[in-house]
Amino acid sequence: NQGPLSRPGVRFPFLVLLTAGVVCAAGLAGAAPPTPESLRIPGAPAGSGVQLGAPGGARAAQITESKLLQRLRSGAREDFFIEMNERADLKAASGMAWRERGRYVYKTLRDTADRSQAKLRAALAAQRANVRPYWIKNGVFVSGGNLAALEAAAGFAEVKRIVRLPNVKPIEPDKREAAAKAAIAGIPENISRIGANRVWEQGTTGNGVTVGVIDTGVVDGHPALRQQYRGYRAGGSVHNYNWLDPEVHSAIPRATEEHGSHVTGIVAGDDRDPDPAKRERIGVAPGAQWIGCLALGTETGAPQFMLDCFEFML
Repeated sequence: NQGPLSRPGVRFPFLVLLTAGVVCAAGLAGAAPPTPESLRIPGAPAGSGVQLGAPGGARAAQITESKLLQRLRSGAREDFFIEMNERADLKAASGMAWRERGRYVYKTLRDTADRSQAKLRAALAAQRANVRPYWIKNGVFVSGGNLAALEAAAGFAEVKRIVRLPNVKPIEPDKREAAAKAAIAGIPENISRIGANRVWEQGTTGNGVTVGVIDTGVVDGHPALRQQYRGYRAGGSVHNYNWLDPEVHSAIPRATEEHGSHVTGIVAGDDRDPDPAKRERIGVAPGAQWIGCLALGTETGAPQFMLDCFEFML
């Protein structure tokens, strides 16, 4: 069963690549919301947040979520993300060649995170907290943390805020029947409607481009996707640096739902049948390659998987 990849009569938006990643990034990068009244200290100046024990008089971080604090104060354990103040300076990357730029950005982001998080990581280790540091977004994820771990983090001036990561989920397309239109052999109506096939005729098919898909996983063996997988080899695929499953660490691509395979098909689907009369190109850029990371539709629904996938893509 090839699933929805073989349905040429249904139109879907073709720019759904790093699905829901924008939602997650926006939730982390935006300015901290005003301190809720429930978190204000009686008699404290307006605009001040909850100040937890700050050793040595260091500035305590402002807690932005009342429910998180209340849960921890009740003795519960919660996952939370500790966001750092420091941001990597990447201005020099703009003048670099592509490969040099990638290495520079990766190293600078990682070095910035290692340096700015060092004292925080040591303090959390002393609390025996279960942590995962990130460099794609300078911060530390605490799994099942308690109030002591949060207070230890809040005492550092290097900490900007402590939040719960936003949940992410696939954006489901509107499913509606398209108006009848004369079919072009091997090219579905949605492709011809946006004129992608006319761009192909000019020699632009996506050759040399790799598209990273963060979604519900991909069925890499599907006829329309198999040969476009960057790890594809006739004698057996190579998955290192081409696939990541941060939940169960599957060494080979897998899919929890059909959404990710559908999106990948919209991007680069092409069965590459040697017979031109039988060939079906269902993707906007059939000459492109794809790599995948499974962050959506997971068993646990853990939002930090999105950060794992962001790091993998870079």
